[in-house]
Formats: sequence, structure tokens, C-alpha cells
Amino acid sequence: MMRNHNKNLHPNEKKCGNTPLDDTQSTCCQSADVAGSELSVNYCGDDYYLRIIDAIRRITRAADVYSRRLKNEYEVTSPQLATLIAIQRLEPASVGAVAREIHISPSTLVGVLDRLEAKGQIVRHRSIKDRRLVQISLTELGRQFICKAPPPLQQALNAALERLSEVEKSTIAESLEYIVKMMEVENRDKYKSLRTITD
Repeated sequence: MMRNHNKNLHPNEKKCGNTPLDDTQSTCCQSADVAGSELSVNYCGDDYYLRIIDAIRRITRAADVYSRRLKNEYEVTSPQLATLIAIQRLEPASVGAVAREIHISPSTLVGVLDRLEAKGQIVRHRSIKDRRLVQISLTELGRQFICKAPPPLQQALNAALERLSEVEKSTIAESLEYIVKMMEVENRDKYKSLRTITD
């Protein structure tokens, strides 16, 4: 005869370890496939895992909503705005340098540059030192746009960050960067190849 080790449980009550399950939980241990890999993550009773995943999902949604607002109100997308800011910081910039700065592939960046050039905000030209290299510079129209452009983050987030101490901002930045590194582990080789692109 099989013994019931959970003597205090109702016959129909389920448990995950020492935690009773409610009516909405069919099983205590679930696994999530990691995109692009054969690995799976077990989050049996791991509340932190679920909180982190939920936070990432909400950040992604907030960024998407803000990107649509930028498009509707300023006729610019988040990648376009990030590209303009990167070019201003690196000018004169190469395609490879800007791609690394905003963490997108050079092939994706070319499409963004095409649209910015069509709007008259950037110009591509050959390097004086090495004619094989293509460099990117802002036009006067591009500089004017950056001066009046909204921040790449939501106003509320910008205001909240300004109220934080340097230690608090450093803690948030390091935590987010650590999460990014963990998520990029599967694509490490791709990032290595991206860094070796000739500027």
C-alpha cells in the first residue's frame, strides 16, 4: 500500500514542495524554453524568476509604447533617435562604430541610415584618410532635430532617475547590464563577430 506523506492535506489538495497550490495551478514545476537554444529553465517555486521575467516583459512593452509615441508625435523611431545621438557623439562615425554603440547589426543599421538620409538628417561620405571607409555625419537639419528631440527614454523615467543618488543609479545600471549579459550568452559568438567589423 502506498503511503500518503502529506498527512495534513485534503485528498484533493496539491502541494509543490512545502507550498500548497491553489486552484489555478495545475503543476508546481514548469519549464520555459530559452529562445534559440535547447536549454530549459525550471522555475519551480522560484518567485524571483517570475518577477524578473514579468519586469522584462513590462519594460519591453513600455519601450514599444514610447516608440510608437515618438513615431506619431515626432516622426522618428527609437532606433532612428538612438542612431542620431550616437552619430553626434562619435562624429565622424563609421557604420561599425554606430552599430556597436546602439547594439544592432550593421545590416539593420544600414536601413535606419537610409531613412535618416532620405529625411536629410545625415550624410554619408568617404573618409579622407581612407577612401575605402564610409563615414556618417549629421546635417544641419539633423543637429536641429536633436536639439528639439525628446529624450530616448520616457520623461517620467528621466525625472525619476534624476532624483536618485549616484549609488542608486549605479546599482540599477549594473543590475540591468548583468541581466543583458545573461540574456546574450547564447549569442556571444555573434557579438564577437560584430566587434571585429572593420571601422
